[in-house]
Amino acid sequence: MTSNIDFFNARAATWDEHNTKSTAEKINRILTASDIAKNDSVLDIGTGTGVLLPHVARAVGAEGSICAVDFSPMMLQQAHQKYASLPTRTSFVLADVEHDGIDGKFNRIMMYCVYPHIQSPVDTLRRLYHDNLACQGTITIAHPVGRHFINNIHSHCPIKSRHLPAADELAAQLTYNGLTVDYAEESPDIYIVRIRKC
Repeated sequence: MTSNIDFFNARAATWDEHNTKSTAEKINRILTASDIAKNDSVLDIGTGTGVLLPHVARAVGAEGSICAVDFSPMMLQQAHQKYASLPTRTSFVLADVEHDGIDGKFNRIMMYCVYPHIQSPVDTLRRLYHDNLACQGTITIAHPVGRHFINNIHSHCPIKSRHLPAADELAAQLTYNGLTVDYAEESPDIYIVRIRKC
């Protein structure tokens, strides 16, 4: 089986050519559901080639900040090449959030198209919640397509990935594990689960 890092490194240069589901309309809908606002600090986990970055930058403005994190050096390099000059202060961090600590507290933590690639998602989310999420902050797990599409894609990938559960099932699981889920939405076109720190 191909390692996840090798898989994404090998596809980084052409990733955007095949990423046709992340439309501006869907991304902005997800950012709205995430409560991203002016001056927010945002942690973008699994930033990949940076698909969220220009949209987040517009939402938080010049006084906001973004920390873009990925475990794939080549994906992160693509994101840096495209978006290092955003008007919003943006840092690019090579790290695996399952094993590496991230410095700082953030108003919003985005997990866009990344949940199935996290092997211990509940433990990772609980750590991010306690260590990196500011009071009144949100963590948003989102995909620009429905879970059946995601699960079908991952069933044919030569890498480790997890089944994406129904949004209400994931919400119940996270609630059982002590996290406050205050929004869940699922359709064939979008998937959003939001955690809030009170």
